[in-house]
Amino acid sequence: TSRVDGSVLPARHRGKVLQLTTDWQLASESLALENTELTLPGVSLKGAMEAGMTTPSPHLNGAFSLNVRDWSVLSALTGIPLSGDPALIHLRATHSQVQRIEADWTFGRIAGEGITLRSLRGNASLDDPFGQLRLTARTELGSGTLSSGGLGWRNGQFSITGDYTALCADANLNGRTSLKLKATIRPAEKSLELSQLNLLHKKNRSSNAGITLLHPARISFKNGLFLDDISLDVRPAGKITADGHLGTGNSSLKASIENLSLKILETFSSSSMPEGMLNGILTLNSRSGHPQ
Repeated sequence: TSRVDGSVLPARHRGKVLQLTTDWQLASESLALENTELTLPGVSLKGAMEAGMTTPSPHLNGAFSLNVRDWSVLSALTGIPLSGDPALIHLRATHSQVQRIEADWTFGRIAGEGITLRSLRGNASLDDPFGQLRLTARTELGSGTLSSGGLGWRNGQFSITGDYTALCADANLNGRTSLKLKATIRPAEKSLELSQLNLLHKKNRSSNAGITLLHPARISFKNGLFLDDISLDVRPAGKITADGHLGTGNSSLKASIENLSLKILETFSSSSMPEGMLNGILTLNSRSGHPQ
């Protein structure tokens, strides 16, 4: 049995006690943690886990639960201002023929800098993490707000499924601010394929602002930045397009803004914007980093 006592160091929480206790057993090809508990003021992590380190098939078996009752210490440790209601996260690992890791979470309310989320519930599963790796995750949330521009929604859902070659993401928000997003993330190719993007914010009865993807588009971050035929329709007025490549070698990019209403900026700011339209064309060509 091992016991570790310590203190949390951030100045505002100096002297807060960190305590770790565990019964552990180490063998040539495994490590077992039994009766493990990590506690901080308002935060506790409890559970047990056995890790088999045999090759070529390492495995995990066990479960942990994280209970957050007070966000102040986590806020101090991360440097992110956090507050909220109690949260509970469960993590389970099982291994039969294939390794499987599952998680579920419940948050009553959580607030950070400029954002508040309520009634956040979800689950995720990761199959064969040491091999093919397939992820399935889904979360549902109640009402939420973003302080910038007064964005807010009644409820929403997010999901992501797939493996390392392709992860399909789907997001929906409903309410004063609505969002419909469908995308495919390809980690190996460092690319993002957008098939649907529709963001609409109803600021008041007579003022709507939004962005709609006019047709499927692709963004890649491999060997620079590639924008493949990005075309966005902007409400209340305007259009944004971009196509080309920016990198350390040869670059070629063309972007345009057509009749973009300055009022769209009020959606992301509490400040009033003047009436007016913005137009412009950017054409960039360079060879080995030398612009032309």
